[in-house]
Formats: sequence, structure tokens, C-alpha cells
Amino acid sequence: NFNYDRSSSSSFNPTTNQSFQKYRVQANIGSNDANSLPLQFKISTGYSSFRKNHLWDNILKDKSLTENLVHSVADLWGDLSMDQVVGLRITMDNLFYSHYYSAYTALEANPYYNFFYDGLRLHVGGKVHYNVGRGSFVQVAPDVNVEYPFAEGFSIYAELGGGHQLNDFRTLELECPYWASRPMKDAHVRINSVLGVKGEVSNVFDFNLQMGYNVTKDDICFLNLHPATTTRR
Repeated sequence: NFNYDRSSSSSFNPTTNQSFQKYRVQANIGSNDANSLPLQFKISTGYSSFRKNHLWDNILKDKSLTENLVHSVADLWGDLSMDQVVGLRITMDNLFYSHYYSAYTALEANPYYNFFYDGLRLHVGGKVHYNVGRGSFVQVAPDVNVEYPFAEGFSIYAELGGGHQLNDFRTLELECPYWASRPMKDAHVRINSVLGVKGEVSNVFDFNLQMGYNVTKDDICFLNLHPATTTRR
């Protein structure tokens, strides 16, 4: 709980505190016998709830709103050979609200291929995101990374990733506790690229130098449009 600034919250009693409650439960299951099963799997699903009271913009009469999230992940993979693996990872987020806002579902499929040879680690895949409930649409993003050791204890690596970024209430609360208590569009990372070099100089010293480039659509953005904080000339 924390107080509002009196100067910017004239519509509230000065003694009113902003508050929220949150909790989460999760269950996981997976295979642990690579010798007897041709395919391995991991499945997890979790339920989380976030309730916010005393909404500062007063969009609801009872000044409270609850977001419920069911987050599920399924990963299925198998060996093509001693140094090759193919797999498919599926992520699904189902969000529904106590009132006022409609529910929606975000689904992402991530097929991938892994290759290991003489220190080389290669991961090649792609992500396809499908959204239902806030205007159906499809988005795609790369999922590639490679690491190669060029000397003992030293390696060069590159990553080219992206994908769906869920902007749920918990994420928004961490970014700004005074956000407008309304669902925001989820962000889509079109490109997140990294190029770097890392190594271990000694038992007590290592390094990791990298540079990157990121392109994100619908990233989180907050604007302060309250009249009490607007400067007039």
C-alpha cells in the first residue's frame, strides 16, 4: 500500500491508500527417462490473480478491478542424432477480468532445431504469435542463436530473437504504480539482436562484452496528463 499525492488526487480522500493483492499457483509435469521414450516433454500451467483497489482514474464505481491470468507452457522435443534435436514449444496466456473488460487469449508457437558439434552450439527457430479477443492477428519473430569457442575459455556468440511480450497488470504495476488501471496492448519484439564475446581469464575473473539492437512495437508507455501537474503559460 502507498499514499496518493494530495495535489494530484483531489478526487480522493487524502487518507485513501492505493492497494493491491496478488497471488500465484503453478503445477509442472515432465518426462525424465530419455532412454525409453522417443520424445521428451515438459508441461506447466499456473494461475495468478492481481486485484487493484482505489483506481485513481475512477473508471469503475467500486474502484477495484481484478485480472486473472492462466499461463501454460508445453515443450516437446526429440533427438535426431547424438548432436541434433528438434522440438516445439507452445505458450498460451488466457486473461479474464472481474468486469468491464473482455477476456482474450495469446498463443505462441516456437518450433526449433538445435545442433551441437565440437563446441559449436546452434539454435534455429521461429515464433508465431496469434491473438484472439483484442482483434485477431498473427505476428512472427526470429529465434536464432549461435555460440562458438575460438580459444580455450573464450567464445563468440550471436542472438537474433523476438516475440510476444505480455503487458499484464503485474508488469504494468512494476513499471509505474500510478498507471491508469486499464489493459494495454501487448508488445511485439520484432528484432532483439545481440553480438558478444565472453571468456574466463582466471578462476576469479571473467568478462562478457556485447552490443545489441532492439525493435519493439507497442512498447509500454506512460503519459502524465493530469491537469494538476500540467504547466500553463
